[in-house]
Amino acid sequence: MLLKDFKLSIGDCIFTYQGSWLNKQIMWFSKWRVPKNRTETIAHVAMYIGDNAKGEPQVFEADWKGLSVNSGLGYNNKKFTIHTASPIGIIIDQYHIEKLNSFIHNNLKTHYAFLQLAGIATKKILGLHRIGDWDKDAMICSECYCETLKHVWGVVLTDNPEGITPLDIYYSKKMSVNQPEG
Repeated sequence: MLLKDFKLSIGDCIFTYQGSWLNKQIMWFSKWRVPKNRTETIAHVAMYIGDNAKGEPQVFEADWKGLSVNSGLGYNNKKFTIHTASPIGIIIDQYHIEKLNSFIHNNLKTHYAFLQLAGIATKKILGLHRIGDWDKDAMICSECYCETLKHVWGVVLTDNPEGITPLDIYYSKKMSVNQPEG
């Protein structure tokens, strides 16, 4: 699937997997202690925030460079596995778009929480319910998505956003998985 195969709305979650070393590690720990019937291959999340003036999709995400706004066109190639889901019950109006833009502006350049990945691995291996925030001044991709939803729309996917994985978001009861068009 390509990103362009999905009809996206602001706030939608884009789930990706590309088979890199880091993606494989994230998938391995994401699936640790997860029911075997959950087979989606997902290691990263980004939030669709609308199209730019050229009509190109834009995403807000946390990657190894930190929190940033990037073109979603990078996901339109065959090296990515892509899924999307919509948070249930959010309203897309001018008020929330302004809140979204403000949240993004205030959090740009926040660092990536590499240490938090170790915390999630520890949580999964030991079967812990929650972990603390191992890197308070930084975020991982799934934490970025959860915090954005919470601050802009008041949607709380988890009481432990620093310990959530992309698969946890995908299987949340507060998300509706989208099917590609056509």
